Amino acid sequence: MPLLWVLAVLMFLVALVAAIWWLPSELTRHPSAGLTAAARLGAENAARGALVAALALVGAAALTARYTWRAAKATLAGQVIDRKRQEIDSRGEITDRYTKGISQLGHDKTTVRIGGIYALERIARDSAIDHPAVIEVLAAFVREYSHEPWAPTGLTTDAPGRRPTRPDVQSAIDVIGRRNASYDTRQIYLTGSDLTDADLMSANLAGADLTRANLTRANLVRANLNGTVLTDANLTEANLTDANIGYAVLTGVDLTHANPAFTLLARSEEVPEGWARDPGSGLLRRVNAGG
Repeated sequence: MPLLWVLAVLMFLVALVAAIWWLPSELTRHPSAGLTAAARLGAENAARGALVAALALVGAAALTARYTWRAAKATLAGQVIDRKRQEIDSRGEITDRYTKGISQLGHDKTTVRIGGIYALERIARDSAIDHPAVIEVLAAFVREYSHEPWAPTGLTTDAPGRRPTRPDVQSAIDVIGRRNASYDTRQIYLTGSDLTDADLMSANLAGADLTRANLTRANLVRANLNGTVLTDANLTEANLTDANIGYAVLTGVDLTHANPAFTLLARSEEVPEGWARDPGSGLLRRVNAGG
């Protein structure tokens, strides 16, 4: 290949020299020009000078374009390298934040655990790639810690035997409920979670698996439960005002004294015990309105 390039360059130079010498002579040779020998020689030299100047200008422009293109290419390559480096640095930063947040979830202080939960939420918002893993971790946290006893000193309630939802569990379910669902790539598993008295107002739990979950007295006002699996879940006295439970799986669900007391919109084929579907509206109505 180098030899071919050398030959090509030599042939180009020969052709260039020939053109510079031969072309002006041909342009001034025609008899109609009426030039003397001296005038013809001067014309040839003038034509050669103009041709050389034109070729020099074209060559300079070509060299400038070549070096400009090479500079632009080098700049673009540098930008690509910088972007890759920034991506690597960003991934490293997210990994560090993720590791720190996970470690905080196991801390013995509630405030530290809550801090870890919100740190993970920021990662889920910043990175669509890490969003599913964060939500899965928080769902596992809810499943595990929602059953642990929690009775803060000096706590008083208006009903014997009641206790508020653990603050860290409530924080975790809050984050899950307000997540960017467009980043979801897998189902959220909250099976068997104890969410008694939890505040799930306007929470987006569409499609989540809440099989056997305890949602007794849970506040589900305007919650999105569309397509949610509620098989054998306990929704006794739950507040379902304006909740969307379209296409929810209601097999074996306990809706004893659930609010609204008489009607519940559900497109699911399952009809919970004690309820009947109104053939006209499609609403579920209690068989015994006083129940």
